[in-house]
Amino acid sequence: GELYLAPAYLASQNTKFNYDAGVSAIISPSSDCDLSANEALEIEITNYGTTTITNLDVAYTVNGGAAVVETLNGLNLSSGATTSYTFSQTIDLSIETTYTIETYTIITDDIDSGNDATSENITHFTLPESAISPDIEICEGESTTLIATGGISYSWNTGATTAQITVTPNTTTTYSVDVTNSNGCITSEEVTVTVKLLPTPTFVLPFEEVTTADSQINLDMETPSGGIYYYATSPETPITSIDPSALTPGTYTVVYQITENDCL
Repeated sequence: GELYLAPAYLASQNTKFNYDAGVSAIISPSSDCDLSANEALEIEITNYGTTTITNLDVAYTVNGGAAVVETLNGLNLSSGATTSYTFSQTIDLSIETTYTIETYTIITDDIDSGNDATSENITHFTLPESAISPDIEICEGESTTLIATGGISYSWNTGATTAQITVTPNTTTTYSVDVTNSNGCITSEEVTVTVKLLPTPTFVLPFEEVTTADSQINLDMETPSGGIYYYATSPETPITSIDPSALTPGTYTVVYQITENDCL
């Protein structure tokens, strides 16, 4: 008889791994009033598949620009687990506007590309366009009104929370206010109120009583000089002397008034 040799067949089987990863959240930055030119982008990565992931690439774009791609090695991201990653290349968010940041994973044989990416709009809020009253000088004992603008709320160093305050400082004082807008952004403004001291004139009459027979008395015994004298009953009529013969019997009050630095 004849010997028949059957051909040898080699059987092989490919193993298919269920890789499925994606960026599940942008952790930071978030919309803020004080974003910088070097903001760190931190993301959360989730393993949606059944196979442990040991390495993968992650990427991000800003406003649809060129992608920044970085590689994560040495992972041990089991099924259903999450991890965070901070890109080494920072983002410039220093201009006050809204940025669209998209970040995503890149892994070979990813079985579901629909969950790879996360996108978020991040706004660098504008600061309040605040202003305050200009510096001002007042005389001792006077009051002045200070007004701040540009916000929806105000916080003065006096404790006041209104846009307008009236102050009566005893000495030169700087007032500050924090101005907050609708986004919660704050700017600070300052105004200085300079207090000018009132003049302190003195004069002493060399007598307490006169008679109609007495001679005219020149009023020149003041300190400092340069002011005016008047009877308290007639402040609009300055006098330079007292003429007893022109007075009727009675009591008269003589006032000396001087103005210095526009303060009376």
